[in-house]
Amino acid sequence: MSEPVRVAVDAGVATVTLNRPEARNAISTELAIALAAAFEPLTTDRAVRAVVLTGAGDRAFCAGADLRERGGFDDHQWFVQREAFRRAFGAVRRCPLPTVAAVFGYAQIAGNAPTAVRLAKWAIDLGADLAREAGLEVEDQAWRRAVKSADRREGIAAWNERRPPIWPGE
Repeated sequence: MSEPVRVAVDAGVATVTLNRPEARNAISTELAIALAAAFEPLTTDRAVRAVVLTGAGDRAFCAGADLRERGGFDDHQWFVQREAFRRAFGAVRRCPLPTVAAVFGYAQIAGNAPTAVRLAKWAIDLGADLAREAGLEVEDQAWRRAVKSADRREGIAAWNERRPPIWPGE
């Protein structure tokens, strides 16, 4: 099995590659952990002056979260993945180097469930004027409510069953 994230440095540029082309580079828990592990050392590597984030294969940059993996999650696994995702995205966000995404193909985010949209709007309204860490805490509260919703369960089931969702709105 190949590494879920590859890092190559050439002429001062680190290329960080999401390496799950068979899954359109969907972010699994394993990939999120590897992404954090790839980005964190770049912040102090004096040989690196810039970072390019890209996806392997020719079908997608990143299809979003791995919904196949999430389809089998129990409540505990959702929270384990949440921490892995927060660490990964935080590592990318905190990287002080110029960082660009070489996006091609799909660059999706799953969602549009009524409950998720309502909670996202709530988090934006409440958190927009807060300091970053406080705003992230508001976002985390919204996520914790959304992940327990019937809409989340229906959205994942519909995706994995390849059918349109029937949103319960709760």
